[in-house]
Amino acid sequence: MKKNLLGFLFLLSSFVFAKPITLDDAILQLNDPNIIELDLDFDNNQIGDVGVQALARAIENNRTITTLDFDLSRNQIGDEGALYFARAIENNKTITELYLDFSRNQIGDEGLQYLARAIENNTTITKLFLGFSRNQIGDVGPQALAEVIVNNRTITQLCLDFTRNPISEVGAWALAEAIGNNITIIYLGLGFTSSQISDERALVLADAIGSNTTITELHLYLDSNQISEVGAWALARAIGNNTTITKFFLYLKNNIISDVGAQALACDIENNRTITKLDLNLSRNQIGDVGVQALACAIENNRTIKKLDLNLSRNQIGDEGVRALACAIENNRTITKLDFDLCRNQIGDEGVRALACAIENNGTITKLDLYLCRNQIGDEGVQVLLGAIRDNTTVITDLGLYFSGNQQTSLEVRRALYDAERETLRRNRGLEKVRDFRGMGDQDNLHNRPDPGKKFPRYGKSLGSRL
Repeated sequence: MKKNLLGFLFLLSSFVFAKPITLDDAILQLNDPNIIELDLDFDNNQIGDVGVQALARAIENNRTITTLDFDLSRNQIGDEGALYFARAIENNKTITELYLDFSRNQIGDEGLQYLARAIENNTTITKLFLGFSRNQIGDVGPQALAEVIVNNRTITQLCLDFTRNPISEVGAWALAEAIGNNITIIYLGLGFTSSQISDERALVLADAIGSNTTITELHLYLDSNQISEVGAWALARAIGNNTTITKFFLYLKNNIISDVGAQALACDIENNRTITKLDLNLSRNQIGDVGVQALACAIENNRTIKKLDLNLSRNQIGDEGVRALACAIENNRTITKLDFDLCRNQIGDEGVRALACAIENNGTITKLDLYLCRNQIGDEGVQVLLGAIRDNTTVITDLGLYFSGNQQTSLEVRRALYDAERETLRRNRGLEKVRDFRGMGDQDNLHNRPDPGKKFPRYGKSLGSRL
């Protein structure tokens, strides 16, 4: 026991007191001929352009690394540093997967032009992530990059994060047109969170999505902008017109989308016949029961989506809207993995009772995550839902229930819920994995879901894993 404890403390200390990587250590690893995959985290090391020059020289001379992941956030890197990296990218002939995060530096259009020219001349990179969140990029840099995207024939998976940069309609239009005309990219991620994206820019992006014929997986980060039902309608039309995308991740949190926008999205979700994985974040908008009813109808009638992640937290949804969602869950026979976030709405016991009935009668969902934090749910609603899960004994094997911040506050109610939980687990032998089942009455313990918009995901890494 003592030996195990000492081992645990040693392991813990290695994480807590681990020294950040130094420039010399990084260069040693870049010069190691035995390393083919390298992940270096230089976040907030303040190495500046001089430090970047040393790193870039080592990358340029390396002949073994094929996958390179560099986090250079918050390092006071300017256009000169971008130039050094551009030379390294242009001359290196072994790297096929490159992930460069330049977030929170001082790179402008000139620096992006250097990098664009290097990408144009490189013929080995097939997977590329470029993160420029919170830099000083305007329209000239994206225009140069757009020309490269149109003509490049080697990159098949591309992620670009321009969150919080002063890019106008001109730069956005150039990138959108390039995406629409590219014929090799199959995986695309675009980050424009908090970038003053209006309906006009959303229309431009939508046209590009609708006309592209090669992309099969698309991630659009448009959180915290100025998109209304007009922009939502345009994006919905793009979904309806595109026939190649099978995995679609659309993040529209904290915009000004109303029921009309939700209805537009619902119409094209219902009619789409290619998407099998849909992740739709409409949190912090102005959607009420009418909009949710339209989305519910789309979910019920769609016959291709198998994995659905729908975030409707912080809207104006009540029991009527939840009843519509419950009906969709009960009648849909294709969805196997379902993630519903309905936190911070106006849902009560009546709405939860409808959800309980749907879960009990659904015969296809195997993985369920249900977020109902900070609503108006009492102990009666929770007990009914637990009973439904207890009686659904054959299908659901992976379950997450989140009720914190509702109205189950008394010690007696908590004990009753704990007993109900144990009975649920005892009777439902099919459950293999349960998460956060006991956090039902903790008013100050609201479950915080990963927010993918906080840090743009790199290809191959799960959404929200790089927060």
